[in-house]
Amino acid sequence: MGWSIQSLNSVFKYLKLHSTSPLKLPALGLGTSRLIHHPAKAAALRTLDIAHDLGITYYDTAPIYGFGWSEKLLGTFLHGKRDRIQIATKIGLQPSRLLTLLPFGWIVGIRKVGKTLKGQSQKGMPVGVSRQEILSFDTEAARKSLEESLRRLKTDYVDILLLHEATVDEANTPEARAFMEMVLSSGKARAIGIGSAREKLTNVRQLDALYTVVQHDYDLCGQQQIDDGNRMVNTFGLSQNLQCIKSMTRKNPLQEELAFASKLDFSSEKDILSFCLAGARYEHPGGISLFSSTQESHIRETVTAWNSQSIDQVQFKEAISIIRKYTQSS
Repeated sequence: MGWSIQSLNSVFKYLKLHSTSPLKLPALGLGTSRLIHHPAKAAALRTLDIAHDLGITYYDTAPIYGFGWSEKLLGTFLHGKRDRIQIATKIGLQPSRLLTLLPFGWIVGIRKVGKTLKGQSQKGMPVGVSRQEILSFDTEAARKSLEESLRRLKTDYVDILLLHEATVDEANTPEARAFMEMVLSSGKARAIGIGSAREKLTNVRQLDALYTVVQHDYDLCGQQQIDDGNRMVNTFGLSQNLQCIKSMTRKNPLQEELAFASKLDFSSEKDILSFCLAGARYEHPGGISLFSSTQESHIRETVTAWNSQSIDQVQFKEAISIIRKYTQSS
């Protein structure tokens, strides 16, 4: 894709955003998809307050998280501190309009039923969620989705707006680009991007320069790394990486080799957490690493591990090369 005047303007807006941002990047942010796992709204709001008290100033949400309740809770949380908080939300996956009207307690019950049913419909979407076809981009549906998100968040702008689970080709359609350019020029988003699973981003270098943020799951155990160019890269998937490394390093010889390279104890879940956070930090510098939790102790442990930086970049590179050699040979 060429660099149009509009694309260059979006890059300048991105640079301006981060030159004045209260965040120190790379940063740790809270994903809010699990807020609906709480039994009551007060407990969910407490999670947001705890994270904020520990220094978290970036929160990632989407309309489908809790059928709109994640955004509603963030809207309450933001009161009196909007200028100190950064919010990312998304368009492209839509919750059932009926479900967005239900009380929090009802949604908690529906989530449990959905979990029992494995949370999947025949189309592979979570129960009660539909996908806006971005290849035939519906500008009016996208506009309504964003307006509804802003209403739930009780704000007139978001810091980042992402196309949810779009491919690069879908994001590059003229209709999608025109809508996202309009969102930027209107001030309803300060930066825009794409938030998708890694397998949808294999050709991310072809993504139009208008999109200055790429968000995807990261994979410490795998071989393929996404080449995102000069964009800001936000990552999620901390718990999956932690479980992968934990399972892999049960083998004592590998534990010893990794301990020598990294000076960490891979029989300790705390040290494995530090290693996984280091992966997010060092493999995606300048971005935001997202984690989700409903437990105060886990939030505190994660923030503490992030702030401690108990492994440097050279040690991490040596250790991750050992892990990937092991993965390749297995």
